[in-house]
Amino acid sequence: MKLEETALQVIYALEDYEEFILQSALHHHLFPMEEYEFFQDSRVRANIKVLGFLNSVTSFRDQFPRFKSQQSLARLREDFFALWDKQKARSVAFCFFERLRNYAQHQTQPVSSATTGAGWDKKREMSEARASVFVQVSEVCANRDIHQDERQRYISEFGEKADISLIFRETAGRIGDILKAVREITREIFDKSVNEYDRCLKIVRADEIHFLHCEVVSVVNGERKKEFEIFPDFLQRAKNLRRTFLMTNNERHFVSNRAFGHSATKQK
Repeated sequence: MKLEETALQVIYALEDYEEFILQSALHHHLFPMEEYEFFQDSRVRANIKVLGFLNSVTSFRDQFPRFKSQQSLARLREDFFALWDKQKARSVAFCFFERLRNYAQHQTQPVSSATTGAGWDKKREMSEARASVFVQVSEVCANRDIHQDERQRYISEFGEKADISLIFRETAGRIGDILKAVREITREIFDKSVNEYDRCLKIVRADEIHFLHCEVVSVVNGERKKEFEIFPDFLQRAKNLRRTFLMTNNERHFVSNRAFGHSATKQK
């Protein structure tokens, strides 16, 4: 549950960030005035959302469980960090994200600028408004631990300003790959735990249909020891958490308010 809930926090934090970006584009589209004040406030407020996602990923990574009670998963934490490093090696964006996490934690606020804009399609029939926030690549790369070849790789990939939305979306996809692999490794243990919990749940429900929770205890040498508690909705909660996911190709997906169109218009 701890693992799945920290993964869920990553999804919620990404949702908060994406909502802010969409809201910024909409607000500036409807109220295109006082631009200097708007962009300065957007930069300040964006830092809150950006830091939220950065911190959620830090929690997911650093608080990964050790599974001390499961001998078969004793090396999973090591395997998890190996998967993490493997994804970093595959993705310049994910590698830069890790540098950005450190930069935001130890140096200064991550967002250097914000911008909005709108553009017409080729037929000049519809104009689409967008918003982005950026981080200064050279500032992140000023860290003495970042060598020239790594610095040049980021400059070549992003230029002087990196669009944080693109960095976050690809990072979410890489974390989705990692989570998918971890779930596969833990599938057998999870299924066994679900079956045992369900067995206990049926025993309790046979005696009391409307129970709120029940303690499962063991008695050894006259000493009573609480093993765990049973809640009627816990099992479904655990299953639902395992169903949440970050798309492994998340960087290829985006959300807009573009309408599907009237049914009559589609028939013409």
